[in-house]
Amino acid sequence: MVKSPKPLPPARALRDQAEARLKPKAPALPGAQEPLALEAELRTLHELRVYQLELELQNEELRRAKEELDLARARHFDLFDRAPVGYCTLSASGQILEANQTSATLLGRPRDTLLHQPFASLVFPGDAATCRRHLRQVAQTGDPQAWEVRMVRSDGTVFWVLLQALSGEDGQGGQEVRIALIDLTSGRKTHDTLRKLSTAVEQSPTSIVITDTSGAIEYVNPKFTEITGYTLPEVLGQKPSLLKSGYTTPAVYKELWDTISAGRTWQGEFLNRKKNGDLFWEQAWISPVRDPQGVLTGYVGVKEEITDRKRFEDALRAREAMLARTEAIAQVGSWEWEVATDTVTWSEEMFRILQRDPTAGAPTFAGQASCYHPEDMARLKPLVEDARREGTPYEIELRALLPKGETRIFLARGHAERGPDGKITRLFGSLLDITRSKQLENDLRESEATLNKAQHFAKVGSW
Repeated sequence: MVKSPKPLPPARALRDQAEARLKPKAPALPGAQEPLALEAELRTLHELRVYQLELELQNEELRRAKEELDLARARHFDLFDRAPVGYCTLSASGQILEANQTSATLLGRPRDTLLHQPFASLVFPGDAATCRRHLRQVAQTGDPQAWEVRMVRSDGTVFWVLLQALSGEDGQGGQEVRIALIDLTSGRKTHDTLRKLSTAVEQSPTSIVITDTSGAIEYVNPKFTEITGYTLPEVLGQKPSLLKSGYTTPAVYKELWDTISAGRTWQGEFLNRKKNGDLFWEQAWISPVRDPQGVLTGYVGVKEEITDRKRFEDALRAREAMLARTEAIAQVGSWEWEVATDTVTWSEEMFRILQRDPTAGAPTFAGQASCYHPEDMARLKPLVEDARREGTPYEIELRALLPKGETRIFLARGHAERGPDGKITRLFGSLLDITRSKQLENDLRESEATLNKAQHFAKVGSW
């Protein structure tokens, strides 16, 4: 608080001070025998000296009061000009009469260019009418007003401020409006970020659960309620274990707590139970939450229902197992080739019939040259190229060179698959072991040849 200058002493006090200073210096008054005229002159002289001293004392007090007033004004100027918020004084008509440096900095303008401008001209056009209405209400009623508006800097940048206005006297019997400008830019950004984050959480397609450090639930989003059937009031203060079905092993929960207690994110799957008793699968990511000082404040879980996916995966595994059994019985392998990435996928039976190590992965098409006889590979390449370019299916017999030195004969078939744009994206096909059939064919031909020779020599026909 700025100290007020000391008040000037009253006139009686000044005269007493002057009398005190003159008392030792005053000459002795003449006796009764002296003429009365001289006594009157001496008394007048004394009065003049007292009055002179009174003026000197008064000037000294005025100088001291002026110094204190100048100091108070300087302090007030510093407080006003360097305040963390902007201050403006407006006339009753809304023109700027005075502005501190903070206002000029906020608006990106030299302070002298603000003077005598209509305050509303600095407001974003879409908010100017609102600003004028509040200023009129302050001027007409004298009631303080507070409102948020967008203002425009000299470079065109728009920013939010909180305006707080009140009415006062201008010192000449007139009216003025004093207004404070509080920059809301950082607060608005924080508010907008929190609003967006809140909206994202509320509308998230995954369940979100927030707990305190003990695991007691503090918040769940609407998706949690949709999936589990439990509302927020029903689960507040409860533990997520209310969803336990008994099918998730204790080892999983121990691993979860060991992981998040160490400050890491845990990821895993739960088979949980809904409020109505139905079982459902969830994939969960659970992480510790810390404040800016690093102190643990709770945990957040993001969980996705994967019941349908688990059913699909189970069905897919069952189909794959059935296909593998069928291929093994028929000795037929299957393959796929993603043309764009040159990625080849083999079925288990492909690895088995070609005696290749599954852990090594399927070779690329170029890498399959070592699997087949060079002559057969030379015949296969143009057929594959036609299929890749034109989508022409093919069928060809190939001699496979197996790692153990054995040669077996396979019937290879290939087909093309097109994408939505009509371009060929994938080739797929099968490899059938026909070695036994070819041997039987050869044996049959040899038998027929032997029979024909025997009939020729015996001159006997057959029917």
